[in-house]
Amino acid sequence: MIVKAQFRNRKKFIKISEACFDLFLAEVKEKFSIPDELAVTVTDETGTEVDKDVFPDLMSTSGLVLVINELTDMGSSTPQSSVSLDTDTLSLTSKSSEESDWFSPKRFRKDEDDDVASQRAQARDLIKQILQTRPGGGNVLKEYEDTGTISDDTRKVMVNILVAHMMETEGRVPHRLTKQKMKATFEYRQRLVHDPEGSTTILSVFPRFLDTKGLILQDFTLLFGSETASRLLERWPTVFKAKVIRLGETLTPTPLLKRLLSSAKQSKESSEAQDSPEWDSDVSSFLLLLHLLSPQASGRKKIQRISICKAIDHLVVFHKACRSIQEHLELEENRQPYILASGRSKEAISHYFIVVDKKLIPCQESSSLAAIDELFKIHFVFSLSYDSHCLSLGVMYYQGY
Repeated sequence: MIVKAQFRNRKKFIKISEACFDLFLAEVKEKFSIPDELAVTVTDETGTEVDKDVFPDLMSTSGLVLVINELTDMGSSTPQSSVSLDTDTLSLTSKSSEESDWFSPKRFRKDEDDDVASQRAQARDLIKQILQTRPGGGNVLKEYEDTGTISDDTRKVMVNILVAHMMETEGRVPHRLTKQKMKATFEYRQRLVHDPEGSTTILSVFPRFLDTKGLILQDFTLLFGSETASRLLERWPTVFKAKVIRLGETLTPTPLLKRLLSSAKQSKESSEAQDSPEWDSDVSSFLLLLHLLSPQASGRKKIQRISICKAIDHLVVFHKACRSIQEHLELEENRQPYILASGRSKEAISHYFIVVDKKLIPCQESSSLAAIDELFKIHFVFSLSYDSHCLSLGVMYYQGY
């Protein structure tokens, strides 16, 4: 197959025997005489990054041009050369031998306006802070203090430290840019999720759902508006929660119901005294709905109803933080989306995820109520059916919108 590729201002046709991303990169580096050790990224002409897992699917796209970008600019061989990171906040120029202070504002041109000078000063301070806190950064600063300059090798170390910091905080692509591009592809994504054949590939075509928080909320807001998107988070604590607790107190008590009511009332002392403490107040109050809205019987013949305990497991699952999440995903049966709450205990959850097709989607917020809200939103965003055992909750949520 033939693929059109662009590197800098040159375009060439690349011939590959199969739709393999690694094979494509190898042929590109040979055609454009790119050093093997030079790290590159691949995007389309709009700047959307192309990952290894979606590369084969893109090969059927007509008129596709894949743009090859250098991951970092490693600088030239002279001490006076510039090192630039392509972000909104970081910009650093290497020190020349005549300068007295590497981080001094005197390095900036006198004719720059105050705003530009202020931005550069902030970037300078940020870079210095990163170097002081990252492994190897202290050596960069010490070399300058000892010699009054930095070598090419040290400059490369500095760039790698800054790039590693950015990737840890922003991912491979800054979240702001990711959200912009996901917003631009919203209509296409909605056509895909409503296509019976294409809906199963949504997380393969758009893998950023798996590493970028807030994309579920963004798509839901595009569907229904910001006022609707915040309705549950605003009304549950102030309107619904107290009513649900009062109704729960009228039911025939069971050990599980008693524990949920105790936790829902935010009675921390009584929860700590329990042998098996339940979830925090918001999760516990929401799980009371499973007592009020009985789980549906499984199968058309309605042989028997599942227990409340089993119904809860179809909605939220606790995962001990010290255990492997991957093992949980491998052992867990494939079923409708559910919340995976990871932490030291049910009352001390540190991370919430939505599990879809054995893949983790990180929740935007760290609160339990926001995780529940995002779980139901994901059914709208991906056009998914509700778990039959929690169908009554799904219907209630749908009617609320």
